[in-house]
Amino acid sequence: MSFSKIGIIRKDKYSKDLIEFTSSTKNNTTIKSIDSFILKKDGERFSVKFKIKSNEKNKYLLEIDSESKKFIEELKGISEIFIENKNLPILEKDEFYNDELVECNAIDENEIIYGKIIRIIDSSNGSILEIQNKEKTFLVPFNESFIINVNIQNKKITIKNIVNLAEL
Repeated sequence: MSFSKIGIIRKDKYSKDLIEFTSSTKNNTTIKSIDSFILKKDGERFSVKFKIKSNEKNKYLLEIDSESKKFIEELKGISEIFIENKNLPILEKDEFYNDELVECNAIDENEIIYGKIIRIIDSSNGSILEIQNKEKTFLVPFNESFIINVNIQNKKITIKNIVNLAEL
């Protein structure tokens, strides 16, 4: 079985019964089409069923079903969550799963390569690309202010002002 990361979860700070979920995709239709995710804990995988209670942008409050609560009760900090690749919903044209971005070349508007995406960092404010450029690593937010184009088939992401970002 193969899995893809679909986001991160943490306990909701305002309710002991809800979980805060930050999705790797901003497509509500995609998230609403699934009702469970995989949580890794102590090297084992557990299926956790949920219902969406509310959402704003790519953040959701989830109610975990009673059978799955035992896997969530000891949750500390942020945990990554996954879904089996065979259950991944099909995304819209300009939507991507974070795993698809890893190993893409980071290029400028003139097709000059400035590094390779080595990791995607999820935060409550969105995804951040970690780019390795020779011995140096730098970060670029994955948003419209920086990303010009994503070409998954050719494994390249065009980034605005990447020459300046790489020199910081």
